[in-house]
Amino acid sequence: MDLLATFSALAQQASEAVNQASLVALTALFLVAALTEVGVPFPFVIDGALFFIAYRKGVFSPELGLIMLSLFLGRVAGSAVIYWLARFIGAPFVNRFRRRSAAFDRKLAWFTDRIARRPSLAVTIGRLTPGLLTMTSVASGATALPHHHFIAGIALSSLIADSVLVILGAATKFGFGYFSLTPSLWMVGGISLAFYLLWALRQVWVRRHARAMTKSE
Repeated sequence: MDLLATFSALAQQASEAVNQASLVALTALFLVAALTEVGVPFPFVIDGALFFIAYRKGVFSPELGLIMLSLFLGRVAGSAVIYWLARFIGAPFVNRFRRRSAAFDRKLAWFTDRIARRPSLAVTIGRLTPGLLTMTSVASGATALPHHHFIAGIALSSLIADSVLVILGAATKFGFGYFSLTPSLWMVGGISLAFYLLWALRQVWVRRHARAMTKSE
């Protein structure tokens, strides 16, 4: 089985988490979350799983709790690979990211300044900023950020990001119920994707505005 087929199979297994929190589905979500941390994209797999499980099972369902736990553990495992490589290998590993991004040094300087004051919050903000997920792990390891602060940042960013999708799924179900509508699965998916894209675009605008304000200071 080639690499693309393997990733496709993982995405398909992860989608099963919408209907059941089986061991296979939870393991697939764990692997998807871990691989996402190292830069392998799985568009809408995690987002879709969280949205649909909240829509179908509810906010306080045990299935949702298991899925969120699997995602968190996967993020911890995947980010740990990057964190420890950057921490122990050091400059040779970090230089690879410098070559890939001309702005890496500036982002690293920004991160270093922030972690001196509020380390866990700096990790949280970095992970929630579009395009900085892996770089935050690199910067955390390169600056020898204490691992417990790194884990706390992952936990907080996971809670924030996942809660948005869970609330969106629950709110969509409530809205359809309020108006006595029985939507198709494709309609639910289309609405969730539209709302998620609007939220993502807003996040990009907020982060760009924040960076512009930082430069002007």
